[in-house]
Amino acid sequence: MVYRGLNVFFKRAKNKGRQVLLLHGFGGSSKTVDCLFYFLKNRGYDVSSLDFPGFGESDEPKEKWTIRDYAGFVEWVIGEQELDRPVVIGHSFGGRVGIILAALGKCGALVLIDSAGMRPRRGLSYYFNVTRYKIRKALGGDVSAFGSSDYRSLSPVMKQTFVSVVNDHLDNLLKEITVPTLILWGDRDRETPPYMAKRIRKRVKNSRLVMLDGGHYSYIDAFLPCCNETEKFICSL
Repeated sequence: MVYRGLNVFFKRAKNKGRQVLLLHGFGGSSKTVDCLFYFLKNRGYDVSSLDFPGFGESDEPKEKWTIRDYAGFVEWVIGEQELDRPVVIGHSFGGRVGIILAALGKCGALVLIDSAGMRPRRGLSYYFNVTRYKIRKALGGDVSAFGSSDYRSLSPVMKQTFVSVVNDHLDNLLKEITVPTLILWGDRDRETPPYMAKRIRKRVKNSRLVMLDGGHYSYIDAFLPCCNETEKFICSL
């Protein structure tokens, strides 16, 4: 598939069951959600997965993308592949995209797994590090050591994309979501802590929260409970 001049990877296992679209997290690819892909495929669902531009086998954007650009890309994929209001399952970054799609009415149901996109609670150490970074940068000092190792390994375009994405909070969209929503969350998640799950549950009217025994990749840590809850949810639609 080609989108805006970019070659993008997409795969689909066509079956007679409900259509499901998997969206992976930042730094991952379709392979990181393959366990869910093959579970759903073997259960008879029409399941699709993709590599977001800049990840996996998809080309990197030529300029900075925002989370809205990624949502627009997935909306295009849904139309291009003639998916009829699929169930969108998004992990972390993929959850950000799923929130936007659901708020726009572009999917039939939503499953958020340790989703990013909520405004985080900030401690004093965060503001101290931000101030230290700004002062050092203003004085012409070396700031290459700031940020995680994963961030430092990104290309310049993807660094700009990452900064844009993580600073775009989607709390205000939650009230716009009316589709059935399942929230699956690791009770030991440190990247997107459980208070974020509770915020989503409170603000999305037609939603249910299930805490899983795991961290940020709760769909791997608690694979069978995640699969059971997901299938039970899809069957209820």
